[in-house]
Amino acid sequence: MTVLSMPSAYRVSAESVAEADRPPEAIDANLPCVDVIVAFRNEAGLIAEKVRNLRGLDYPQDRLRFLMVDGGSSDRSESAARAAAAGDPRFLWLSCDEGGKTRQINLAFARTSAPWILLTDADARLPRGAVRHLVERGESDHRIGLVGSLCQPRRAIGMDRTHWGTWNAVRRVENRIGCVTALGPCYLLRRASFGGWPDDVVADDVFASLEINRLGLRSELASVLVIERRAPPDAGSFLWHKVRKVRAVLVELLRFLPRAAEFRAAARAVCLCRVFGAFLGPLLVLACCAFLLARFPIQSAAGAAIIAIAFVIPKRAPIARRVTSPIRTLGLVLTLSIVFVAAIVSLPFARPRAVFCRWKLEES
Repeated sequence: MTVLSMPSAYRVSAESVAEADRPPEAIDANLPCVDVIVAFRNEAGLIAEKVRNLRGLDYPQDRLRFLMVDGGSSDRSESAARAAAAGDPRFLWLSCDEGGKTRQINLAFARTSAPWILLTDADARLPRGAVRHLVERGESDHRIGLVGSLCQPRRAIGMDRTHWGTWNAVRRVENRIGCVTALGPCYLLRRASFGGWPDDVVADDVFASLEINRLGLRSELASVLVIERRAPPDAGSFLWHKVRKVRAVLVELLRFLPRAAEFRAAARAVCLCRVFGAFLGPLLVLACCAFLLARFPIQSAAGAAIIAIAFVIPKRAPIARRVTSPIRTLGLVLTLSIVFVAAIVSLPFARPRAVFCRWKLEES
């Protein structure tokens, strides 16, 4: 049995004073404690750097605690992580040999005591002020139960860059409604508002955001950009990765669909739009494409060639932003429509699991 120590700051509350009149030390004294959960498995190539990234975060040291959960690694992940954390008592070590990311997260979550819980992937690099900004956003309104971050890969193929740029724009729109439904590799959760993840959850961030909104709270986005160290290295990997991700998202959306009436009106509208958009949107897009291909075959072939060329033009080329960006977005919509249809058709025969992705190219 693992015994976790509790820093004294978890038991003391700072006096409430106007921030404008407080010196920096007093402002830090009023920051709440945060428990950080990192679930990892076979991450020997990345985990030491992740630990160093966590140790360098700009947040009061006595208010941060790191719960590192090894999911039965067969390499030297845990020893590498322990070596990188040597001498730092804030790191606490747990093991979950049963496997599965959701089980690892729940194991750590059951041992948390801070008012805020930060979940972050082993391949996510947080900016130095990430925790501070996320907490400040969460503390700004008691109705906020979850705060997500923007994300982009460290390096990626053109289609993946376009995907993340478009997806971050969609999440900014959702943020205005207070129902950001997918949070990526780093998000902050209000501990008192959340009870944990069912063991069959395959997309922990999607489940957490939908559950928070079902409970009448808001899930919002902070202006924090997290860098993912992994990304699909080629088009084939990108398509397969998205099929798997879409299956996971569909599972979580279908889980909450029967309970849509429990959501507040704005969040219910977003949730239903996501469900019907996921199932009907791609079919409509592909039906339109089929019609255009049958009616205007030469023009359609030329359009497909233009879209393909737009993805291979360097991102920093002068023409890229003004001319090729809309074309790449159109190409992404067509590609993801095919991905969604493939995911929908294969979902009854697949068994989506909460697993860690592996892109060896990005690990070096």
